[in-house]
Amino acid sequence: MRNSAINQIDFYKTGHIQQYPTNTEYVYSNFTARSNNKSNIENSKGVVFIGLQLFIKDYLIDEWNNTFFEMDKSFVVDKYQRQISNALGYTVDVSHIADLHDLGYLPIHIKALPEGSFVPYKIPLLTIVNTLPEFYWLPNYLESVISNELWPMTTSATTYFEYLKTFHLYADLTGADKNFIPFQAHDFSFRGMFGRDAAAKSAFAAIACGSMGTDSLPGIDIAETYYNATEEFIAGSVNATEHSVMSSNIELLIDDITDRSQAEFDTFKRLIVDVYPTGNISIVSDTFDFWNVVSNILPGLKSIIMERDGKVIIRPDSGDPVDILCGKWNHMFHDFDTNGCILNNIEECLRKMQNMMLSWNTTCDPKDIQDIFAYFKFKNKYYKVDMLCEWKILAANEDRKSDIARLDNFKLTHRAITPTPQQLGLIESLWNIFGGKVNDKGFKTLDSHIGAIYGDSITLDRQKQILHGLKLKGFASDNVVLGVGSFSYQYITRDTHGFAMKATSIVVDGKRYDIFKDPKTDSGTKKSARGLLMVSHINGKYELKDQCTEREEKHGCLETVYLDGCISKEYTLKDIRDRVKLYL
Repeated sequence: MRNSAINQIDFYKTGHIQQYPTNTEYVYSNFTARSNNKSNIENSKGVVFIGLQLFIKDYLIDEWNNTFFEMDKSFVVDKYQRQISNALGYTVDVSHIADLHDLGYLPIHIKALPEGSFVPYKIPLLTIVNTLPEFYWLPNYLESVISNELWPMTTSATTYFEYLKTFHLYADLTGADKNFIPFQAHDFSFRGMFGRDAAAKSAFAAIACGSMGTDSLPGIDIAETYYNATEEFIAGSVNATEHSVMSSNIELLIDDITDRSQAEFDTFKRLIVDVYPTGNISIVSDTFDFWNVVSNILPGLKSIIMERDGKVIIRPDSGDPVDILCGKWNHMFHDFDTNGCILNNIEECLRKMQNMMLSWNTTCDPKDIQDIFAYFKFKNKYYKVDMLCEWKILAANEDRKSDIARLDNFKLTHRAITPTPQQLGLIESLWNIFGGKVNDKGFKTLDSHIGAIYGDSITLDRQKQILHGLKLKGFASDNVVLGVGSFSYQYITRDTHGFAMKATSIVVDGKRYDIFKDPKTDSGTKKSARGLLMVSHINGKYELKDQCTEREEKHGCLETVYLDGCISKEYTLKDIRDRVKLYL
């Protein structure tokens, strides 16, 4: 569905032509991310600017030409007059719309920072001004659609960039392969976005920032069509199953063998032997019993998996992602192998465990009396520690309203145990089955024939928890791909980074005036710049000078990208990706 370009406005814009001062000639405005007050990113400093070239080509040029300038004048002007007059209840003057149609192009000048730039808050991403005095009403007439199209893409780009920075951080910490990072925040957002256009534009925003893993295919279309990316690798995915595939195959096999676990085993085997004998294949593995897949099915397929030319990728899709990938101990657990504590023997470990257990278990309610236990890992072996306790009951008195139990004596015992897959988590369980290699920093990476992806509910916080959890267990960050969905890319608003377009300069009767807003009832976020603007690049970051002279405004980092109906500067996908890398 595509409406008329002239109607892509907030309704009140239709009357502003009469509201500006008499003899207004030029209106100069800017579009800026103003604040991190409601940012989805902790300590956010700015935004990654993406999407203007798409907006120019798709809306300012194609949509205006196709739905306005190239259509019959009487049709588009009469339609506009009918709609606005009906809404207001009286006949409106539309001569300015007729004049615009006669002109045949949008008489505006847009200057902008390069796409892929990391732009601090309160620095304009772009400025816009009319080029013919009779169309002074046009720059801010376009405010709504400029905001509507640019804030979501820039916000998605900024969100992806935060995932990217975190992967780079943990790759440095754990010696992971950085060539794998572009594939690690895989876009799973399509079905949850607000319409296919939103899905495509958000997906491209991540691609423009360097993502090479996506299941949102329309993002690739944007890269090719609007950013001249027809030769380089844009983004990819792998063959992958969904639950309907798994449950269909399993239920059909149950008719013959009546054993669901065996049916699931045979389904896995068919997929990696018959359907995809080579290449990467991702298999959703929680259709029935995920931990049975890990404990029984994968060990039974080990020889086949290790002999395949390609990677089998295990995909859990339910449960807490951190627990599923990193493991969960329902009682206190301490890993003496990876926490930097150098101990020589079991006895030293037991003394440490005893001190920790005593620190939080010396008193309790009498009805809660029980023996205390905990777990630890030392030299790649796991142990359970039992503290057999004797408790002394202290009766209630003036200082205590109820009886309490105080630890009086104890005996410590320990024994070696075999942890469950749930306790170990998927990554360590796969290591125990398939092995791998230890990198130069001493962290483990799974064998190249096996991998893992988790694509459900991976927020920025969970990403950090997962990578930190794997690091504590001695695993490099390149052991897992994380799917990023619509919760991360759509659970945001224009206020996430405080986007706004504001006029800061007008010319009336040949005289320029600086204009601004500074509401007393606001905290300062909504205070705008004043006058003409110049953005400079100083000491590695953008800085703004407002109240510039006309001569100063012509210089700086804001470059002309659109002038009088034509795009005047284009960026390729490679240009943008290379620029984003500068900020890592």
